[in-house]
Amino acid sequence: MTERPNVLVLKTSDGKPSEGSNPSVSADRDPVHAGERGFFYGGDMTDILHTLTVDGEDYSFTWPAGMTLLDALLAADLPAHYSCMEGHCGTSQCTLTGGRSHMLRNDVLSRYEIEQENQVLACQAIRDEEGPYHCSFDD
Repeated sequence: MTERPNVLVLKTSDGKPSEGSNPSVSADRDPVHAGERGFFYGGDMTDILHTLTVDGEDYSFTWPAGMTLLDALLAADLPAHYSCMEGHCGTSQCTLTGGRSHMLRNDVLSRYEIEQENQVLACQAIRDEEGPYHCSFDD
């Protein structure tokens, strides 16, 4: 089996990797917990610190490439607003600045909110650049 060091391994309800996932990790890469939805392996594990503002408090966190913003916040045990984690409810809406990103799904935000107000759904946002990014749930 060919090793793929940059994969998101989704778990089944019993905690085992889902079919088609490759949980192998190269010797120089450590897995990073990615919340309840799986584990992120390898990839862009730079020392760049991103910032989060919630209720006037600032926090620092790392955000591996390929991981959603919400999963990065939860992996760092930071406070974040969320509910459905599917991009349907809008609870994870936040302002994201510092670089380009894209969303896996968006059933809530308008084009104007995304393009002019830098709004994203944290549960669906994937960073496209190194950053550093700033996320705020206060705006």
